[in-house]
Amino acid sequence: VEAVSLSQRLVGQLVAIDKSYRTYSSSTPAPDWTKAIQSPSRVKEMEKVVNEHKEEIKSRQNSIEEILKEQAEYLEFKDLLYENGQLLENAITKTLKLLGYNVQNFRESDLEIDHVIVSPSGKRMIGEAEGKDSSPINISKFRQLETNILEDFERDEVDTPAQGILFGNGFRLTNPSDRGDQFTDKCHKNAQRSGTILIRTTDLYSLAVHILDNPEDSGFVDLCRETIEASSGQIVDFPMLSKTM
Repeated sequence: VEAVSLSQRLVGQLVAIDKSYRTYSSSTPAPDWTKAIQSPSRVKEMEKVVNEHKEEIKSRQNSIEEILKEQAEYLEFKDLLYENGQLLENAITKTLKLLGYNVQNFRESDLEIDHVIVSPSGKRMIGEAEGKDSSPINISKFRQLETNILEDFERDEVDTPAQGILFGNGFRLTNPSDRGDQFTDKCHKNAQRSGTILIRTTDLYSLAVHILDNPEDSGFVDLCRETIEASSGQIVDFPMLSKTM
């Protein structure tokens, strides 16, 4: 009975609101000359309050937009898990910078290098990235990587060949926890032959989350760089991390 009574009261209120709206919407628009006629002082007081609320809403909206923009920048790190192409390359660059590396894109004549990576120690590396929808990274990407290293070494200002890094996002549309080896056997063998470092971009995501959540942990950042630079010819086995995926 109480529920029925409450429902009836609610319907009655809705009918009253609708009636009020219809009455207001059918009223005669105020002529321009009414603007010059003094209104009750309460009208101006309410107008002031409304304007203050509008300014507050505008300020809060701007704040929300800034927060959403910053949030989007953090979410871009998830591109390491499932993207390829330019978006994957951008996410790799952001993560390498978190690790303290100087990372640049190099463009000169026909030479285009996506990642020229310089460590605080002075070690210089060149990276190539590849994502595969439903298969591991194969050996084909080595051709571009080794060509870039050679052409870079031909430049007058470069005295030592850069070390190669192949960033792989194999099986990128599969949950990282369900993926197999993200590099083919030939990739591993050619990495050993050429001294190329292999890095799974899914591992980089775990690093990024840890660093962002623990900005004071500079020792971890240093250890990650040391691990990368000591992993010539093999896949990088990063320091143990808490589960982030």
